[in-house]
Amino acid sequence: MPADRWLRRAWGKIGRERSVTEYLPQFSHVRPHIIRNIDGSVHAMFEVDGARWEDLDGDALAGQHEALCSLHRTLNLRARLTVTKHLVHTEADRNDYPAVKARIPFVAELDAAYRFRLVDQGHLWTNTLLLGVTIRPPTLSGRAKRAAARTPQPVDQADLDALEHVIGTVRANLGATHALRLLALRSEGRAVFSERLLLGSGVVRPASGNGAGRLWCASKSGRR
Repeated sequence: MPADRWLRRAWGKIGRERSVTEYLPQFSHVRPHIIRNIDGSVHAMFEVDGARWEDLDGDALAGQHEALCSLHRTLNLRARLTVTKHLVHTEADRNDYPAVKARIPFVAELDAAYRFRLVDQGHLWTNTLLLGVTIRPPTLSGRAKRAAARTPQPVDQADLDALEHVIGTVRANLGATHALRLLALRSEGRAVFSERLLLGSGVVRPASGNGAGRLWCASKSGRR
């Protein structure tokens, strides 16, 4: 096969590949804690922490169930809202394994063996619970929908206000029983990172200084 013909066929196959935007819809931060997706939807995410249900007594567990039911009823009244839950597994840091000051040699040796097995050999993992809220744009169909998947769509100010109200509703219903932290932009030296994409996908995505432009990614070393 002539080289030029082979090259044309290869480029044709590449052109038929799906765009990365179909898998990474995030486009930019419109606010430190709010991400704009390429289709014009706006998204925010909480990192959720708190006591495990196995450690709660009956009254506390019933109270948390009632708070969740109240939150669901309230959020169900809002149109074009999507609520998602994510459990992210990441390799634990050495500091996640508690330090033990053992006076008995056998205990010290046993702890050292466990630490080597779990931490040094990468068998210890941590779980992070994330709660995402997204306000979707009005439904499109046909050609307009295909165009919206390729071209960044504008964000409606009313959708931003609606998402801020949803964030406040989540805090009001769960803040008393859970530790809630909004993932936002974070600075490390001269670089600015999106915590939402860092924790949600296991990669670092430096954001542009003015909050515009597609968030590009680079592998985060030392984590999986």
